[in-house]
Parts: sequence; structure tokens; C-alpha cells
Amino acid sequence: MSIAGFNMASVQFPVRQCLTCAANGATCDGGFPVCSSCLSLSAPCDKPNTEVEVPWQKSPTSQSCEVSSHDPNHDDAVFTEEFVKAQHGELINGITQVYETLLRMEYVEASEIKRPPHQNLPKEELVTIGLEPEVIALLRYLPFLGIHDEISYGTSPYSYLDGVSEAREVLWEGEYDLAPWAVRLASCVATPGIFGRTIIYDIRTKHITQWPNNSPGYTNTYLDLPSVPAKVMLDQWIEWLRDLKEIPWSDGSSRHVRSEPPAPPSGYIDYIANGLRIVDPTPDSDQYMLDGYNIGAAQKRLFVDHGWPDNFRAEEFRIAKQRFHKELKKLGMGVRNLMYSVPSDGHAEAIAEAKAKHSKFLEESAGSRAISKSSR
Repeated sequence: MSIAGFNMASVQFPVRQCLTCAANGATCDGGFPVCSSCLSLSAPCDKPNTEVEVPWQKSPTSQSCEVSSHDPNHDDAVFTEEFVKAQHGELINGITQVYETLLRMEYVEASEIKRPPHQNLPKEELVTIGLEPEVIALLRYLPFLGIHDEISYGTSPYSYLDGVSEAREVLWEGEYDLAPWAVRLASCVATPGIFGRTIIYDIRTKHITQWPNNSPGYTNTYLDLPSVPAKVMLDQWIEWLRDLKEIPWSDGSSRHVRSEPPAPPSGYIDYIANGLRIVDPTPDSDQYMLDGYNIGAAQKRLFVDHGWPDNFRAEEFRIAKQRFHKELKKLGMGVRNLMYSVPSDGHAEAIAEAKAKHSKFLEESAGSRAISKSSR
């Protein structure tokens, strides 16, 4: 496939024979990111570190040759609003709808959505890091979120409105991991156990690639990862939110996103390749796991009971959510006060009773979705 500026056929992707199969004496089909043998066994699929040569200069000191215009203001006459929206309207509309859905779900505030057109883009810095003029023009018409919390499991929004010096870094090795023609929509922390992903839009293909947390070192580039048209990926994201496969939840002091298969991280590279699976607890699971599950089930019930997604009664939902959090906080505080009281001797029975009351509240709040401890 030829893409204006480089030929994908010239990018050499190595055969990745699985180290797990080699250690077990098994035949490996080299499947990436997970070979067939490891996938069938839900086994960790260890791959050797690989270095794929990418069709752009990765060193920050050699980017000037990639930029066709060093005065971004001159590009405004070429990349007009009409041009940008005609070329990238599906991305602009799709990401706007994702943010609007998060707003409807009481996860973000209206003031946190930074709507275009933006007059305060750091254009000189965007040129300095080697972004193509069309990318810079597109950024002016993309919405951004002014938050650092996750908006999908382990995944935070990326804003180009300030501090963009590291916009092209993903592996945090001081190099440009993203092409000059790529837009970073979201990021994850490159830390083992954080199964988020960097979401990347390519202005040339108009596809989105999701590069999962790369901590085990499966690949040094997103070019050999699957990509889909922007509209396909963003429509799926919205559908997961509507179906409550992803539940963004804010309690006023913190925000997080719960997920269940097939929403991320289920099915993502790091998750599968490390042999991990998302499994619901059973009545024989410990109470801590059951409480965690039942909190999520209670949150889902609050959405459903208030008409999500098509007949959502937002004000009633807001009141019910506040009532839920007030009671949950009171019961949790009661447990903590007993556990950390001094002296704690003689409180064992009271602590057990307070924990049971806390768990019972979660079960009742979850309703038919609850999983109860088999011994109770």
C-alpha cells in the first residue's frame, strides 16, 4: 500500500517467533501480537524486543527537514476550515460525540470540553516538534478535554493546547514515536499493569490505530498494529458507552472508567499477551472482590433505572447518584473508624458487622445484578 510520502511495503516487519513456544518446544505460527498456541491456552505470549525502521526521522534534532512550512500562519490560507472539515469531518464529529456522551453521563463538565476553533494553539512549538502543516490545521478544529483523568480504561485524553513538547513520544525514550502526519487523541501511562492505550489518527489514511501500553516491548512502532477508519472506531466507542460496556463514573472527587468485555482492555494486546483474562467473581470469591463487582453493578443499575441511553433523566440520575455516594461514604467511614480506632481490641465483632452492612448495601444497590457471598 502506498501512502503519500512513503511506501508501506518498504517497512520491514520482522517475524516474531514466540519465546513461550520456544521454551515449551512447541511450534509457533508467529502470530502478532499473540500466537495461536498461546491464545488457545490463554498463556503469556512472550515476544523478543523488535526494532522496526520507521519512515521518518525519530531523532528530535533532525525534524526540520520534514516540515514544509516554518510559518504556520501561512498555512491558514491553504488548510481552511472548509478543507479541514471536508477531509477530517468524521474524526471531528466522532470525537465530539464521544465527549458529548461523557458529558451526558455526568462524567465531565461542559466547561471541560474545549471546543474549536482554537485561537491559542502553540503553533511555533507544534512546528518545532515536526508536525505537518495539515496536522496543525486539523488541531485547530478538534475538541479537547481539559482533564487528566481517564476517559476509557487506563486511557487519558491528550490536549494540544499546551505543553506539546512530548506529543510525539509514546515509549518515553526521547524519540519521536509518532509520524509527523499523526494526531495523538489519547494516551496511557507506559507502566506495567496499566492496560491503557495511545489512540492515534493518521491524516493520510484517515484511520485510527490503538497502541496499547507497550511496557513488555512488543513493538517499537504502531505501524504494524491494526487500524480502522476513524468513524468505525469512534462509533464503536460511543456504542460501548451507550451499552454500558464502559461506565465512566465521577463521585465529585475522583473519576474512573469501569469496563467489561468486549470493551478495553479485554482483547487488547498487552492484556492477551500477558495471559490475563477478565473474569467476574463467583459467590465463593472473597468479599473484597464481590464488593468491587457490586459497586460497578450498582452504578450500571443507576444508569439503566434512569433511562439510559435514549430516555435519560439526567437530573433524577444526579440526585440518585449523590444519595448513593452519601450512603456509601457513611458506611465506608464507619468501617474505617472502627478498624483504625485506638485501642482496636474488642472491635472485631463490630468491624465484621460494619463490613457486612457495607456489603449488604452494595448488594441491594446492585439489585438483580448483584453477586452475594455464598456463606451469607
